[in-house]
Amino acid sequence: MSEDIEEQVLQQSCDSLLFALRLDESTDISGQAQLLIFIRIVYNEDIVDNLLCCKTLSETTKGEDIFEIVNNYLKFANLPCDKCIGVCTDGSPAITGSVKGFTSFTKKKNENIIFTHCFLHRRSPYDKNISRGFKKSFGSSCENSDNSKLLFHSAIRWLSRGRVLSRFYDLSEEIIVFLTIEESKYKFLRDEKWWTKVSFLTDIFEHLNKLNTSVQGCNENILTSTDKIMAFNEKLTLWKTQVDQKKLTMFPRTAERDVYARLVSLISESIMLLKDKMTKYFPSVNVDDYDWVRNPFSVSVNEVIGLRFSEEDNLISLKNDRTLNLKFNEMTVNKFWIYAQAEFPEISIKAITILLPFSTLYLREQGFSAVTTIISKKRERLRSVEEDSEDSRTCPPPDTMDVPPPKGTIFPRTKNK
Repeated sequence: MSEDIEEQVLQQSCDSLLFALRLDESTDISGQAQLLIFIRIVYNEDIVDNLLCCKTLSETTKGEDIFEIVNNYLKFANLPCDKCIGVCTDGSPAITGSVKGFTSFTKKKNENIIFTHCFLHRRSPYDKNISRGFKKSFGSSCENSDNSKLLFHSAIRWLSRGRVLSRFYDLSEEIIVFLTIEESKYKFLRDEKWWTKVSFLTDIFEHLNKLNTSVQGCNENILTSTDKIMAFNEKLTLWKTQVDQKKLTMFPRTAERDVYARLVSLISESIMLLKDKMTKYFPSVNVDDYDWVRNPFSVSVNEVIGLRFSEEDNLISLKNDRTLNLKFNEMTVNKFWIYAQAEFPEISIKAITILLPFSTLYLREQGFSAVTTIISKKRERLRSVEEDSEDSRTCPPPDTMDVPPPKGTIFPRTKNK
């Protein structure tokens, strides 16, 4: 059954005019490095995501090793490298190395591939070591609380850092009571100023979590994700202005603290530090050049940059097609350009090339959670991940992002025949 599903996925991928890849490697419980590869294709008049394969890196995890596995599987799947228009990765040296990285080997095969550094894996501007672990007996102090225990930060789950802070802050009273027996060591827990700092970090990470969640999903692309990053950057400027005026509407937990006014300068400085880091790791992208992709009927063709003559000619014809204009209001952007491809192939393919590449690795986290579930301590010596993952094709991967998988995400493992 799994072989049949794999054949269906590969057939759909081969039928797609173009495709984009999303890949990353991680080490499982047995110490084996596993490479997960996802593919985004045009299928059934829409853009969909599928799990392409899971492969074991038997010896080393160098860029050349990753390239060999990807290249060999694409050959096996009969997917020409020149049809790949984008690859999304986590930006590790093995991937991005200019000489021996995966990207350097791949560009020798297809120099036109667009490589995207996952929006969710760009470096965090705040210290990761915020929370502190406690003994299990702490749970007995939380019996009458809304939360029964503390959460622990896991680096692979990008939303957990903010959740840990929120839980830590909400359990502040229980934490203080629990640690009163060592009051000299944890004297800072009685410090209102210290808790105000924690409240601000809790508030700001909650905003970051919302941003991270918003850029996940099968309908996300580089344009929509960039819009949200740029909007967040602009909000930071607004928040700094409000904080300087001692208005903390956007930071409700901090506003509840009596001494927050004494920390206004520190909060303002932290917001600017975050803005500087966001600007560094998310450099401004002129998405105005792609307004014609979002709405081809509202732009002047003379102002569009980067189109060949045939594409401009196609765009003019499409823009003046009243029937397509009505269709545009009834469809998503993805479906519209796929629909228009039959009559206006040049400009439609150009638009699809921009919409198809992945902007994040959110499916990667779901995939590695499934690998963790499959390869338990009792099973890790029995079979390879690839064999076990083939048997799990009928089961959807578990949630790894603290939020439900985006509606519309397609996993080949969930389809039964």
